[in-house]
Amino acid sequence: MRFAIARGGSTFDAAMERSLPYEAGTAAAYGLPRAEALKAITLYPAQILGVADKLGSLEVGKLANFFVSDGDPLDIRTNVERIYIGGRELPLEDKQTRLNKKYEQKYQQLDAGKKAAK
Repeated sequence: MRFAIARGGSTFDAAMERSLPYEAGTAAAYGLPRAEALKAITLYPAQILGVADKLGSLEVGKLANFFVSDGDPLDIRTNVERIYIGGRELPLEDKQTRLNKKYEQKYQQLDAGKKAAK
């Protein structure tokens, strides 16, 4: 049986699509086989929408949208290390990560200055 794990369709739900892997992971934690949980957010939605010839799995001739992570994609502790959309790698840096780097460097310099003054 094919089914898709999805949000309700409101504007707020659309913004929360990023949580689908965790929802699939929760379904797996409650007994859904992990392979089926993964298919419920990849292949099955593409089949249901009639676009499985272009999306939903990694095969020759399909659009290559995928990511590389440091662990199980259904585990909330996993970090995405690289992302590819249309076969091209996209940077993972955004405004928040740039600000984090900026202030991390600033406070490391302040800490180094305080230690040198002692």
